[in-house]
Amino acid sequence: QNCSFPSAIPIVDHFAECVEDNTASYSGYDCVVKNKCGYTLHIECPDDYPSTEWNWAGFSGDVLPPFSPEFCQQKCTTTMQEGSEIRTSTTTTTTTAVASEGTGSDCVTDFTATFQAAGYSYGCVVKNVCSNTERVRCPSFPGYYWDFTGVSNYVL
Repeated sequence: QNCSFPSAIPIVDHFAECVEDNTASYSGYDCVVKNKCGYTLHIECPDDYPSTEWNWAGFSGDVLPPFSPEFCQQKCTTTMQEGSEIRTSTTTTTTTAVASEGTGSDCVTDFTATFQAAGYSYGCVVKNVCSNTERVRCPSFPGYYWDFTGVSNYVL
């Protein structure tokens, strides 16, 4: 008797689908990337960073991944985070903390001066040190913003 089997579920290469490598735009860095998908990616690099994971919110700006340069060399596993909300644009209605005057947020720490002192000419380098979502707006780019989801590495 012949048995029929359903077609295999397609395997999505989330790195190829979602990751935009912008390293060439920044001198002195091994890996600068952007998540261009509308969902959170879950990254693990078990060979180089045992027991270490990173969740990366969708529609990000350029970031310095914690697994660098291995992430850009595709040595990590990149999957869609289970239960991730899929967004179709960068416009969201998420509730975010009210920004404190002057700094933009108690959770978003500005590292621009640190990088400028090291000789880099970035206009804005920040890091989210809290586990909640923060909406970041840069005065030098009116109308542009991104949502910082959870603790992050440096973001340009």
